[in-house]
Amino acid sequence: MNGILAAVSQREFLTAGQIKEFVRQHDEKLQQDLYGRKANANPAILPHDLRVILIFIEEKLQTWLVADSMTAYCVLDDRRREEPRVRLTTSLADALPVQVEEIRVGTWAAKAGVLHFGNNPSEWMYSKNLFAYEDVQATVTRFLSDNDGCPAQTAAPQAPQPAPVRDTSDRR
Repeated sequence: MNGILAAVSQREFLTAGQIKEFVRQHDEKLQQDLYGRKANANPAILPHDLRVILIFIEEKLQTWLVADSMTAYCVLDDRRREEPRVRLTTSLADALPVQVEEIRVGTWAAKAGVLHFGNNPSEWMYSKNLFAYEDVQATVTRFLSDNDGCPAQTAAPQAPQPAPVRDTSDRR
């Protein structure tokens, strides 16, 4: 989509079911690229094998966390782009522990915080209003650990730690 067309027309956000299908297709294409799987072969994952949770939403962007029995994916659904993008793929075990970082200063302080997955250096914003009635760390950890009743990580759960403070003020 060229820049002018993108500026005047934005697509709708994908639904949870459409995000599952998008990840399934992404995984299938990856399998074909890596292993030369034939298009008519059984897919590596099926949409009903995936679970999704919306972790961030704003006017033009949503972030979904998607998981199957072994893998976690972070999917950015940016309405300004033709289709979403899988921005993180990691094993469920490597996605834990989930750590929460509060944003204390700046525009996003009241609306969002930051999630860290395991030792992955990337940071993922979450919308506080999506987790207004539940603890984001516990909810996301439970989501990633819900592998048909089997935890994705066998280590003993850690006591919740206070969220680190992030200063997002402009320093000049």
